[in-house]
Amino acid sequence: MKTITKPLLFVALSCVLMAASCNKPDFPSPDPFLTLDNQMVCKINGVEWKSTEKGGGFYRQYNGHEYIYLGFGSGWQSINIFINQPYDKPFYIFNTSTHPGNVYPKDYISFRRWYPGLTPGELYVTNETDTGRVDIVLMDRELMRIKGKFFFTGKDMDTGEKIIITEGYFDFHYW
Repeated sequence: MKTITKPLLFVALSCVLMAASCNKPDFPSPDPFLTLDNQMVCKINGVEWKSTEKGGGFYRQYNGHEYIYLGFGSGWQSINIFINQPYDKPFYIFNTSTHPGNVYPKDYISFRRWYPGLTPGELYVTNETDTGRVDIVLMDRELMRIKGKFFFTGKDMDTGEKIIITEGYFDFHYW
């Protein structure tokens, strides 16, 4: 009986050790800011999205009115963040209605989709009930660089449909 018990114990112990070695530890996901360079990433209704181009500007002025306008696009889609002064906040809440085409819009985040045959184009914007937030991780006026995290729900201005953007990160600079 002793000879049968030792091999079974060895096999059982081996199985436990093999199972334990197969379970890789859960490492935190890499910091997205390490891989972003003038880009934005997020999930749009749960689907990963990454910009291929940037537009807008860090600080812009129009008739003496200064604001931050960050625009990132990919193909026929774009995400835009518009922030009025003051710029000393660690985060911004977007919970007012505005139209991005206004000369002096209120703070907003928007997602726009347009392509030939899509009439009208889709424009999802934050408002009183469909809100968003941008957390500033770095804002350097001298180097003209801004990094942040964001999320928002936007409502299409024509159809009333909604879109949910989560796990958003951006890095914008001129150089």
